[in-house]
Amino acid sequence: MEEVMKQRLTSRNLWRRALFMLLFVLVYGIAEAVVAVVVVVQFFFVLISGRANENLLVFGNNLSTYFRQILQFQTFNSEFLPYPFGDWPDEGLGSDLWLEEVPAEHAEAVAPVAGSETTAQGDGGSRVAEGGPIDRAPTDGGGSEPEEDSPAGSSDPEERDPKA
Repeated sequence: MEEVMKQRLTSRNLWRRALFMLLFVLVYGIAEAVVAVVVVVQFFFVLISGRANENLLVFGNNLSTYFRQILQFQTFNSEFLPYPFGDWPDEGLGSDLWLEEVPAEHAEAVAPVAGSETTAQGDGGSRVAEGGPIDRAPTDGGGSEPEEDSPAGSSDPEERDPKA
């Protein structure tokens, strides 16, 4: 038993991996800062032009794959060394939902979270997310969107939520 432990402690491969793991902790932190810049720039592209920048969409998709590769290596789920020791991910465009111009009447809607069935509303309710790049309000006139003069800011709990 002690021999096996001694063998593990003196294994060059394990210590080499530990150095790579430390390096990728730093790389991950830098990549997080890059994501923050991409998020802000992409937001302004959508704000100004009404649609996302395709190059940033592709880069963001590749960056998310890169994060996965790093995490897989860090958690011993992969022996693949991510970039710069391996190839940069080349996943292409993940989704083209935001390449179409967003209609002005939907500019205040919230994008649905991938894989979720409902999206939270300002009034505490929820509705099933309808496909597309943004969660669109029901068109039957019976929507649960809060009105500007809604009692959401009221101190009376019954006025804020009639279901309570």
